[in-house]
Amino acid sequence: MAEENYKHSEVTDKIIKAYYNVYNTLGTGFLEKYTRGQWL
Repeated sequence: MAEENYKHSEVTDKIIKAYYNVYNTLGTGFLEKYTRGQWL
């Protein structure tokens, strides 16, 4: 799915997938104090 035209496309693709994985797991509406621990 990553475009090979870009210098860091593979890393960017992994970061975006990781973000959406966490977002889809936690859902919406959580307060920052609950979600902050998931990113650190």
